Amino acid sequence: MSDTNSATHPGPAPEPPVAGRRAPHPDMPTDMPDEQSLVYGEAMLADPHAVFARMREESPLHQDVIQGGGKVYVPTRYEDVRALLAEPRLLRSFAVEDPDAFQGHIGNSDPPRHTRLRKLTGKALTPKRVERLRPAVERLADELLDGLAGREQVDIVQEFTHPLAELAGAELLGIDAEDAEEFRTYWDDMAAFPDSTGFPEFQAATENLGKLFARIVEARRATPTDDLVSALVHARVGEDRLSDAELVQTGIFLVIASNKTVSAMLGNAVLALLDHPAQLELLRSRPDLLRGAIEECLRYEAPVSLTNPLRAGEAVCTRGLDLAPGDLVQPALTAANRDPRRFPDPERLDITRPVGGHVSFGHGIHMCLGAQLSRMTGEVALGRLVRRFPELRLAHGDHDRDVRWSREHIMRRLTSLHVGLGAPAPAGGTTPTETSDGS
Repeated sequence: MSDTNSATHPGPAPEPPVAGRRAPHPDMPTDMPDEQSLVYGEAMLADPHAVFARMREESPLHQDVIQGGGKVYVPTRYEDVRALLAEPRLLRSFAVEDPDAFQGHIGNSDPPRHTRLRKLTGKALTPKRVERLRPAVERLADELLDGLAGREQVDIVQEFTHPLAELAGAELLGIDAEDAEEFRTYWDDMAAFPDSTGFPEFQAATENLGKLFARIVEARRATPTDDLVSALVHARVGEDRLSDAELVQTGIFLVIASNKTVSAMLGNAVLALLDHPAQLELLRSRPDLLRGAIEECLRYEAPVSLTNPLRAGEAVCTRGLDLAPGDLVQPALTAANRDPRRFPDPERLDITRPVGGHVSFGHGIHMCLGAQLSRMTGEVALGRLVRRFPELRLAHGDHDRDVRWSREHIMRRLTSLHVGLGAPAPAGGTTPTETSDGS
């Protein structure tokens, strides 16, 4: 259905976009020997920071191998990564076969389509809307933490950070109670990819989520409510509006963003602080440092290690790369965030470090749409967790027993993190964010 037709004749419930041959966040295969691929080999899964450090010093514009023997350049130094993220001749839409399928979402689009989608989405996903969500996220975090009190050990990822990201995403989108269980099922299937579910299950969950969003779009068009889906349905720039397919694409895209990115950011931040007990104690004693701590944890362990591959739409000669049309580039965000040329002593977590500069949410016109939601959820989650459980620690003090990372190369996220809680502090009281700014 065309944009014009959907704008003037809303008609019946929109057909959901059909997932294509690629996963929405396609992780590259790991069935290739390390000598063929540094970026997609086992060494990267075991210790990505060591591999990226070697690449950054020895081969900062490293050429790697992807599926089928194709080549991709992987820049690892901060200035190169930042410049290439903003390079307009590197395209994101090259793998999109049908712009109305899910793969045609805003993250896989280029100007002028991207400009249009960003403006319309920005009308709905405003900073004010995200901030209005804070009390609900605080309530959800408190409820989850209440359920953990009294237990000696928990998996903080599976029992706090992951469900909080899920609940916050559902709250933002306005998922009704009658749709919550269905939404949760698809969310969990998508979150489990590729560790415990395969691509067919991921694809089925994506398609089913599209059908759910199609129903929600129809309902919000008939009866608007104060949620993001309603705001997206009724967003206008002049006479332009999002088509039915674009509404469903955007809903799924935002679910995936909160599904893995927010959850990953929260889990990674908890582990970073547990691995640096002096910094954790400093945060307990200086709650005014919370927002800086969120930024430093994002720099220290970015939830997204690599962007999806970008394609040169024309000949590009920049930052030491001489690209022919069709050549691929995949900036390494994790490597850029630990570049000593930009961040002094980058291997050290320092929550007093001057805020800003990391590229964990990207850079340029494709800056992550969910950045503010991630930051707000992080402030709530870390602030309340640190205050509620002042004796928080790794359950056994042993990464081999307590920590499990996903077997993904593009994402950097935990699938489990076993912690000891200790005696809880009373619920309620002043939160770090309240102490820091009075809000």
